[in-house]
Amino acid sequence: MYSNDYPPSHVHVLGKGCEARYRLNCPDGPVTLWDYEGDWAFRHIVELGEEIAARLDDCCAAWSRFMAEFQTLTPEAFAAARRTATTPRAVSARFLPGRGVIQIVLSTGLELAFAPGAIEGLRHATPDDLSAIRVEGVGNAIHFPRLDADFSVPRLIETFLGPIDWSRREARAAASRENGRKGGRPRKVVVS
Repeated sequence: MYSNDYPPSHVHVLGKGCEARYRLNCPDGPVTLWDYEGDWAFRHIVELGEEIAARLDDCCAAWSRFMAEFQTLTPEAFAAARRTATTPRAVSARFLPGRGVIQIVLSTGLELAFAPGAIEGLRHATPDDLSAIRVEGVGNAIHFPRLDADFSVPRLIETFLGPIDWSRREARAAASRENGRKGGRPRKVVVS
Protein backbone atom coordinates (compact mmCIF):
# COMPACT_ATOMS: atom_id res chain seq x y z
CA MET A 1 0.00 0.00 0.00
CA TYR A 2 1.18 3.50 -0.73
CA SER A 3 0.62 6.65 1.30
CA ASN A 4 -1.51 8.12 -1.50
CA ASP A 5 -3.52 4.94 -2.19
CA TYR A 6 -7.27 5.01 -2.54
CA PRO A 7 -10.18 2.57 -2.45
CA PRO A 8 -11.05 -0.10 -3.46
CA SER A 9 -8.99 -2.25 -1.10
CA HIS A 10 -5.91 -3.54 -2.89
CA VAL A 11 -2.22 -4.37 -2.50
CA HIS A 12 0.82 -3.84 -4.70
CA VAL A 13 3.43 -6.55 -5.25
CA LEU A 14 6.79 -5.36 -6.56
CA GLY A 15 9.87 -7.23 -7.68
CA LYS A 16 12.52 -7.47 -10.41
CA GLY A 17 11.14 -4.58 -12.46
CA CYS A 18 7.57 -5.86 -12.26
CA GLU A 19 4.48 -4.73 -10.40
CA ALA A 20 1.09 -6.33 -9.90
CA ARG A 21 -1.95 -4.96 -8.10
CA TYR A 22 -4.55 -7.25 -6.58
CA ARG A 23 -8.00 -6.21 -5.40
CA LEU A 24 -8.73 -7.60 -1.96
CA ASN A 25 -12.54 -7.22 -2.10
CA CYS A 26 -12.55 -6.99 1.70
CA PRO A 27 -13.66 -8.54 3.92
CA ASP A 28 -14.50 -11.84 2.19
CA GLY A 29 -12.61 -11.69 -1.11
CA PRO A 30 -12.12 -13.08 -3.63
CA VAL A 31 -8.68 -11.67 -4.38
CA THR A 32 -8.54 -10.66 -8.05
CA LEU A 33 -5.75 -9.40 -10.29
CA TRP A 34 -6.29 -5.70 -10.97
CA ASP A 35 -3.41 -5.04 -13.36
CA TYR A 36 0.26 -5.76 -13.81
CA GLU A 37 3.27 -4.70 -15.81
CA GLY A 38 6.58 -6.35 -16.42
CA ASP A 39 7.56 -9.80 -17.56
CA TRP A 40 6.50 -12.06 -14.71
CA ALA A 41 5.26 -15.45 -15.87
CA PHE A 42 1.50 -15.75 -15.56
CA ARG A 43 2.03 -18.74 -13.25
CA HIS A 44 3.94 -16.45 -10.87
CA ILE A 45 1.13 -13.87 -10.91
CA VAL A 46 -1.40 -16.59 -10.04
CA GLU A 47 0.80 -17.88 -7.20
CA LEU A 48 1.11 -14.36 -5.78
CA GLY A 49 -2.68 -14.00 -5.84
CA GLU A 50 -3.05 -17.31 -4.01
CA GLU A 51 -0.55 -16.18 -1.36
CA ILE A 52 -2.45 -12.93 -0.84
CA ALA A 53 -5.73 -14.86 -0.62
CA ALA A 54 -4.20 -17.07 2.09
CA ARG A 55 -3.45 -13.89 4.06
CA LEU A 56 -6.68 -12.05 3.20
CA ASP A 57 -7.69 -11.40 6.82
CA ASP A 58 -4.32 -9.79 7.60
CA CYS A 59 -4.35 -7.76 4.37
CA CYS A 60 -7.90 -6.50 4.98
CA ALA A 61 -7.04 -5.58 8.58
CA ALA A 62 -3.98 -3.65 7.36
CA TRP A 63 -6.09 -1.92 4.71
CA SER A 64 -8.68 -0.90 7.33
CA ARG A 65 -5.97 0.55 9.59
CA PHE A 66 -4.33 2.28 6.63
CA MET A 67 -7.59 3.79 5.40
CA ALA A 68 -8.90 4.80 8.84
CA GLU A 69 -7.96 8.39 8.00
CA PHE A 70 -9.52 8.22 4.53
CA GLN A 71 -12.36 10.64 3.97
CA THR A 72 -14.78 10.45 1.09
CA LEU A 73 -14.37 13.35 -1.31
CA THR A 74 -17.10 15.95 -1.32
CA PRO A 75 -18.34 17.03 -4.76
CA GLU A 76 -16.40 20.28 -4.32
CA ALA A 77 -13.14 18.48 -3.44
CA PHE A 78 -13.69 16.11 -6.36
CA ALA A 79 -14.10 19.06 -8.78
CA ALA A 80 -10.98 20.74 -7.34
CA ALA A 81 -8.97 17.53 -7.81
CA ARG A 82 -10.01 17.41 -11.46
CA ARG A 83 -8.97 21.03 -11.98
CA THR A 84 -5.55 20.64 -10.36
CA ALA A 85 -4.51 17.25 -11.77
CA THR A 86 -0.92 17.38 -13.06
CA THR A 87 -1.14 14.30 -15.24
CA PRO A 88 -3.47 13.81 -18.18
CA ARG A 89 -6.71 12.19 -17.13
CA ALA A 90 -9.53 10.55 -19.01
CA VAL A 91 -12.47 12.81 -19.77
CA SER A 92 -14.36 10.09 -21.63
CA ALA A 93 -13.81 6.54 -22.82
CA ARG A 94 -15.67 4.31 -25.24
CA PHE A 95 -15.31 1.24 -27.39
CA LEU A 96 -15.66 1.89 -31.13
CA PRO A 97 -16.84 -1.46 -32.54
CA GLY A 98 -16.57 -0.31 -36.17
CA ARG A 99 -12.85 0.32 -35.76
CA GLY A 100 -12.34 -2.31 -33.06
CA VAL A 101 -10.54 0.13 -30.76
CA ILE A 102 -10.91 1.66 -27.32
CA GLN A 103 -10.83 5.45 -27.46
CA ILE A 104 -9.90 7.57 -24.43
CA VAL A 105 -10.23 11.35 -24.67
CA LEU A 106 -7.70 12.99 -22.35
CA SER A 107 -7.98 16.26 -20.43
CA THR A 108 -5.21 17.64 -22.67
CA GLY A 109 -7.47 17.30 -25.71
CA LEU A 110 -5.51 14.35 -27.08
CA GLU A 111 -7.24 11.10 -27.94
CA LEU A 112 -5.66 7.73 -27.29
CA ALA A 113 -7.08 4.85 -29.36
CA PHE A 114 -5.77 1.31 -29.17
CA ALA A 115 -6.76 -2.23 -30.04
CA PRO A 116 -7.92 -4.17 -26.96
CA GLY A 117 -5.55 -6.99 -27.90
CA ALA A 118 -2.61 -4.71 -27.05
CA ILE A 119 -3.49 -4.81 -23.34
CA GLU A 120 -3.26 -7.91 -21.15
CA GLY A 121 -6.65 -8.45 -19.56
CA LEU A 122 -8.57 -7.23 -22.63
CA ARG A 123 -7.22 -9.65 -25.25
CA HIS A 124 -10.13 -12.06 -25.01
CA ALA A 125 -12.87 -9.54 -24.21
CA THR A 126 -16.02 -9.48 -26.30
CA PRO A 127 -17.42 -6.28 -27.86
CA ASP A 128 -20.16 -6.32 -25.19
CA ASP A 129 -17.51 -6.52 -22.45
CA LEU A 130 -15.66 -3.57 -23.95
CA SER A 131 -18.76 -1.43 -24.57
CA ALA A 132 -19.44 -1.18 -20.84
CA ILE A 133 -16.27 0.92 -20.32
CA ARG A 134 -16.44 3.88 -17.93
CA VAL A 135 -14.11 6.49 -16.47
CA GLU A 136 -13.50 6.21 -12.72
CA GLY A 137 -12.64 8.80 -10.10
CA VAL A 138 -11.11 12.01 -11.37
CA GLY A 139 -10.18 10.29 -14.62
CA ASN A 140 -7.12 8.39 -13.46
CA ALA A 141 -8.60 4.99 -14.30
CA ILE A 142 -10.94 3.29 -16.72
CA HIS A 143 -13.15 0.42 -15.61
CA PHE A 144 -14.70 -2.50 -17.47
CA PRO A 145 -17.47 -3.73 -15.13
CA ARG A 146 -18.25 -6.90 -17.09
CA LEU A 147 -14.59 -7.93 -16.81
CA ASP A 148 -14.06 -6.52 -13.30
CA ALA A 149 -10.94 -4.88 -14.72
CA ASP A 150 -9.43 -1.47 -14.06
CA PHE A 151 -6.57 0.23 -15.88
CA SER A 152 -4.52 3.25 -14.84
CA VAL A 153 -4.74 6.01 -17.46
CA PRO A 154 -1.14 7.22 -16.89
CA ARG A 155 0.10 3.62 -17.22
CA LEU A 156 -1.88 3.13 -20.44
CA ILE A 157 -0.32 6.31 -21.84
CA GLU A 158 3.15 5.10 -20.86
CA THR A 159 2.44 1.69 -22.39
CA PHE A 160 2.11 3.32 -25.80
CA LEU A 161 4.31 6.42 -25.47
CA GLY A 162 7.01 5.27 -23.06
CA PRO A 163 7.88 6.59 -19.60
CA ILE A 164 6.96 10.20 -18.94
CA ASP A 165 8.08 12.08 -15.84
CA TRP A 166 4.85 13.99 -15.23
CA SER A 167 6.12 15.70 -12.07
CA ARG A 168 9.18 17.08 -13.90
CA ARG A 169 7.02 18.15 -16.83
CA GLU A 170 4.62 19.98 -14.51
CA ALA A 171 7.50 21.62 -12.58
CA ARG A 172 8.94 22.97 -15.85
CA ALA A 173 5.53 24.28 -16.91
CA ALA A 174 5.05 25.98 -13.52
CA ALA A 175 8.49 27.60 -13.76
CA SER A 176 7.66 28.82 -17.25
CA ARG A 177 4.38 30.35 -16.06
CA GLU A 178 6.17 32.06 -13.17
CA ASN A 179 8.81 33.48 -15.53
CA GLY A 180 6.02 34.74 -17.77
CA ARG A 181 4.46 36.63 -14.86
CA LYS A 182 7.83 38.24 -14.18
CA GLY A 183 8.24 39.41 -17.76
CA GLY A 184 9.98 36.44 -19.35
CA ARG A 185 12.92 34.14 -18.90
CA PRO A 186 15.69 35.53 -16.68
CA ARG A 187 18.58 37.01 -18.62
CA LYS A 188 21.77 35.00 -18.64
CA VAL A 189 24.70 36.74 -17.05
CA VAL A 190 27.71 36.80 -19.34
CA VAL A 191 31.03 36.87 -17.53
CA SER A 192 33.91 38.31 -19.55
